Amino acid sequence: MKQGSYIYADPTGNITLLAPMPEDSTLSLSDAASILMEREPDAEQIGFLSPGDADCDIALQMAGGEFCGNAAMSAAAVYARFYGLNSAVVHVRVSGAPDPVVVQIRTADEQAHLYIGTVEMPSPVSTEDLNVPLDHGMLPVTAVRLPGIVHLITDTPVEKECAEEAIRQWCSLFQADALGLILLNRQNETLTPLVYVRRSNTLFWESSCASGTTAAGAVLRSILGPGSWTFSEPAGKLTIEATADGRLLLTGRVRIEERSF
Repeated sequence: MKQGSYIYADPTGNITLLAPMPEDSTLSLSDAASILMEREPDAEQIGFLSPGDADCDIALQMAGGEFCGNAAMSAAAVYARFYGLNSAVVHVRVSGAPDPVVVQIRTADEQAHLYIGTVEMPSPVSTEDLNVPLDHGMLPVTAVRLPGIVHLITDTPVEKECAEEAIRQWCSLFQADALGLILLNRQNETLTPLVYVRRSNTLFWESSCASGTTAAGAVLRSILGPGSWTFSEPAGKLTIEATADGRLLLTGRVRIEERSF
């Protein structure tokens, strides 16, 4: 990928734009992200790619400084396409994560530039059951703190307008760089994510959420033990496997397309 182009990535509908890290030092990442968002209004997040080094194959800096598993999967697909690899194990350094994440990527449809990826997601820093203020009452949640983002998991129905009004307050309450509300229906195996990123002041009901799915898997493992769960999210399905040895493996599909300014 060269300067003047960017990648339009579709990981389960969570539209992600990946561009080379700006060479112009006077252009901030937030300004560069705004330019891309204006060009692709359906995008839900922006990331910037840099070459790898001794510790990673490729580096990814999200515009809001958050961690994103879907973007990490997309970056691994970009790496595989650039090097003409049908399958690869790619180490991706991602903002918000202390160590590079490992992504297994393989080609599902070469002509469509469609890939299947499995991301070894960071483990939760902490998990806590508590209540957060909502409207004129309290909402019971499980707060899962992952590197770069906090997710509040709940099976209690929440009106969208109430959630949108409260999520910035919750983000401040947890002193988080980014915060998600994950509406989880275990019976129907559905997951609906709302994500707020403080630095970019962006708020989206996301089409899918890799880190939110991971947080849900961590909660279910604490209740049910190791297992694998596939959730229907607004734009498709993501699978999270919580292993007995403590790993959280997220699997999904991503389609990538290179576009020019």
